[in-house]
Amino acid sequence: MSKVAFVAVLTGLLASSVGADPDMVRWGEGGLPEDAELDNFIIGGTDVVPGELPFYGHFQGVTMCGGALIHEDIFVTAAHCLEDGFPSTIRIGATTTVSANEGIEVPVCAGIIHPNNNMKSMENDIAILKLCDQVKINSYAEYDTSTAEPPTGQDFWIVGFGRTSVNGNLSPFLKKAKVDYLNSAVCAGRYTKYDALENMCVDGATTAICYGDSGGPLLDVNNKVFGFASFIIDTCGSEYPDFFTRVSTYAGWLREMTCTQAINPPMECAVASGGTGNGGGNPSQGNEGGDPAAPADALTECLNVLVGLIQSLATILGG
Repeated sequence: MSKVAFVAVLTGLLASSVGADPDMVRWGEGGLPEDAELDNFIIGGTDVVPGELPFYGHFQGVTMCGGALIHEDIFVTAAHCLEDGFPSTIRIGATTTVSANEGIEVPVCAGIIHPNNNMKSMENDIAILKLCDQVKINSYAEYDTSTAEPPTGQDFWIVGFGRTSVNGNLSPFLKKAKVDYLNSAVCAGRYTKYDALENMCVDGATTAICYGDSGGPLLDVNNKVFGFASFIIDTCGSEYPDFFTRVSTYAGWLREMTCTQAINPPMECAVASGGTGNGGGNPSQGNEGGDPAAPADALTECLNVLVGLIQSLATILGG
């Protein structure tokens, strides 16, 4: 019996024995629901056209994982994809895994997991990969920074190379599928451990994520990133929504990482003032390159010393 089938059968047996509280069935002691599965597939999707999502990237982590390139050398994905370490390479811009001629393979220099991440509970399930080389594409991923919540029913798209059926194989072609956003009140009503600050949830009548889509972006109609695939309940395409890390909560942390880790940080980093780590991140991690005011302070001190020496020399000569 497959793991998915075993989980489904076990869940049914437990549900019949513990009563109507679904939370008792799915929640492990102090952590992720025992029958939660890491996302790995797109059900009901259509093929992504080459060039349509140039910022999408994929790699082999604990499973097939996706993510988005937000800067020339900064790639965002789910933290659980790096549980066994960061990959040696990722491929950016490919819409198929069949041919190595499409997309750009880039070496990875480091993986940085959110400082408050908890792999067991899936809290703060977000991380970056620092690429060794800069990737030049015509459009990097823009991510949501707004505190406003989208309305229930707003159209979003899930993306990935995951399975197209529960027991099927990973898709050789990049798929996307439309889903509906569910607001926090609806999500909390369908899953009592829902955290509106860290997570967001979506649902589709005939579409879902599952095995192979971990870390993949959740996109609006303009391809802006609103979330990264985190976890599901029971099994793929179950009665429960699919859960994503809410990217707007971590916008400050992502900005810090871009400003401190990129080979050539964006221009706005030069005028940034201090750390702005959101979503439980440690603000002290921002500005790892040192205090921007330090060079100016050092120059002022040197000028003061020079003025003092000139004044002393003038006194001696005048005497």
